[in-house]
Order: sequence, then structure tokens, then C-alpha cells
Amino acid sequence: MDAPGLGEIQLFLPALVQSQRRSDGEAPWQVWIAPPHEPFAPALAQQGVELTRLLVVRPDTATEALWAAEQALSSGVCAAVLLWLKGTDDRWLRRLKLAAEAGGALGVLFRPERHRFESSPATVRLLLTQGEREPHLELLKVQGGRTGPIERTG
Repeated sequence: MDAPGLGEIQLFLPALVQSQRRSDGEAPWQVWIAPPHEPFAPALAQQGVELTRLLVVRPDTATEALWAAEQALSSGVCAAVLLWLKGTDDRWLRRLKLAAEAGGALGVLFRPERHRFESSPATVRLLLTQGEREPHLELLKVQGGRTGPIERTG
């Protein structure tokens, strides 16, 4: 995704809200690492995101961002970790996937479109681009499923 702000948060918002609902009433953490824009708290709260359990991390380097994501994903106290990066290597992608599995967290990595043809251990890969009138979403990879454009209904 070369142009943040196309609706990437809207795309994941239902999962983010659902991930904070637990039967014991204690909302798990969400960590957003290196978002390109300041999250708009009133809109997030209106949609049901528990802001007191949302942590925004602004690392100085990509290495620090990757380290923070790995720690948050594997901690077991985070429901979701969103990470915005310009790029990374296969070794780090694998580490992030293993950390998410170990911690039971939803891990979302936002990268530029130029990475679309690179291999990735991700379970699901999406491409969000600006269409003529509205954003266009394409499923690049899904384990056990079919790829292709996702048609908007309703």
C-alpha cells in the first residue's frame, strides 16, 4: 500500500473491535507501531475500540519497529498488533508470524505495493489500492483459498 489513508484501518476495524472483547471483561492491548498518521481517537472510540488499551509506538528505526512488533505479538497480552513498514526481509516476516502464533495475536503488516510479488509466510495477504471511484481490494494470498479481486456487495 503506497498511499496510507485508503481505508486500511476501516478494513480491519471490525476485527480490532472484536479482538478486544473478552468474557472476563478485561480488554487486551492493541499496539500500533509506526502508523503514518496520528490515530483519530474519537472515531476509534465511536466504533468500539477501547482507547485505554491502545498503545501507539513511534520507533526511530525499522529495526526498532520490528523488535517492538515481535515483543508485542509474542507477549500474550495483545489482541492485535498493527505495523507500518517500508519493507523487511523474509527472516523478520517469519519471526513476526511465529511471534503472533506464540502470543495468539492478530498481526497486521502494512507494506508498500512494490512488495506484492515477494514471498511471505503470511496466512493472508491483501492489496489495497485507489480505484477510479473507490479503493480496490485484492486478495493476493490465502492459505487454502482462492486469490483475486474482492467485489464489493451492498
